[in-house]
Amino acid sequence: MIIFGAASHSPAAPPDDAVKLLRPALGHFQAKQVLLNARSPRVGLPRRAAVEIAPAAFAQAGGGEKSKGRAFLQSLILPGWGQHYARSHTMLKVFAASEVLLWGTFAGFNLWSNWLENDYRAFAVSHAGVDLEGKSGRYFVDIGNFNDIFEYNQDQLRNRDVSALYPETDEFFWRWDSEANRRRFEDLRIRSDRAANRAELTLAVIFVNHLVSALQATLAVHKYNQRLQKNDVGMDLEVDALAENLGVRLRLVKHF
Repeated sequence: MIIFGAASHSPAAPPDDAVKLLRPALGHFQAKQVLLNARSPRVGLPRRAAVEIAPAAFAQAGGGEKSKGRAFLQSLILPGWGQHYARSHTMLKVFAASEVLLWGTFAGFNLWSNWLENDYRAFAVSHAGVDLEGKSGRYFVDIGNFNDIFEYNQDQLRNRDVSALYPETDEFFWRWDSEANRRRFEDLRIRSDRAANRAELTLAVIFVNHLVSALQATLAVHKYNQRLQKNDVGMDLEVDALAENLGVRLRLVKHF
């Protein structure tokens, strides 16, 4: 224990009003002291009473020890929140920035995928005579691989996959006006699907970012509490109640 600060107050001549108020109380206290010492010589009240304010209580002004569970849940919900709680300001900026960047990336991929999807669907209407209503994603894969519905159905019959046949009606009919346009459509569709897949992958990365942030916040709280315990700060209050002059001493104590 190292005492690195001290202050005391022992007025040489207290004001008359204070003396008049304190004298009866101190006289009564001294009489009690004499009586107790006479009854039990080994037990007596000390002349000075010292009280040490615990470092943990003193540290409450700075927040005291922090909860690992709280930091974990906060950063699991919002990366950087737990770091703010643990006062890890550098990692707070890192995880907050990564969260914004990842959600921006997810929104960008989704937007790009939707734009391309709208483009290839409109392109299919213009160059293959497709009816878009009620069509599944599988339908657009099939029209990108075959020039018309008849070519597609013949291929399914050769493979003996009757369940995959489309009714040769206006609802499912398509016929590309050129091979180049069919390939252009297929390129748009593939790019749209690729952007959608990357958006899903970004969601997975966002989840990992939340988990990593939660674990790092827990570690930050652990280190914060270790520093708090290693560099404890407390106050030692000493009152000399039996002296002729009332004395008070306040000491700031640091533990290593």
